[in-house]
Amino acid sequence: MWTPEDGFALLLSGNIDPAIEEMLRSGEIELAGLLPDENRYRLALLKHSYLAVCLQFGILEGADSDHVRRDLIAARDAAGRMNVPHSPLAMGLTVIRHNGATALASAPLVRAIVHLGEEPIEGVLLAGRVFVSWSSTFNPDQGPDQNRHLQVSMQVGKPISGTVTSVDS
Repeated sequence: MWTPEDGFALLLSGNIDPAIEEMLRSGEIELAGLLPDENRYRLALLKHSYLAVCLQFGILEGADSDHVRRDLIAARDAAGRMNVPHSPLAMGLTVIRHNGATALASAPLVRAIVHLGEEPIEGVLLAGRVFVSWSSTFNPDQGPDQNRHLQVSMQVGKPISGTVTSVDS
């Protein structure tokens, strides 16, 4: 059984930098990192929804399909992860994630319709959890989100010992 005197390293698995335990014991922790790049993950969702449309209806032709392909090819050909061109088309997709205990559908790909307002939005349900629209509210003036930096200060209190008698589920 773990006790506070055993140290914090027992709570974490794998190789742990000894400085982590020292930071936890000091009570002052600074966390810094980057939030996910919304443009890149929305481009990935655009790719998957486009492929789903092609599976459902065959290869699409026309200006809209050409625009999707242009954005996807530009992302593929980018010099690196930090150089992926901004896609207002991908940023305009309606994306809804289901966080329930079970998936909404068991098939990997399901055609779906969501009713958020007056007009239904058609799209695809990926892996039974993520709805991605087949349409986009294209906004050429919408720029990329530049501030992805996250910095949080935490204070860790003194260890508490005792017995847990009940847990709410």
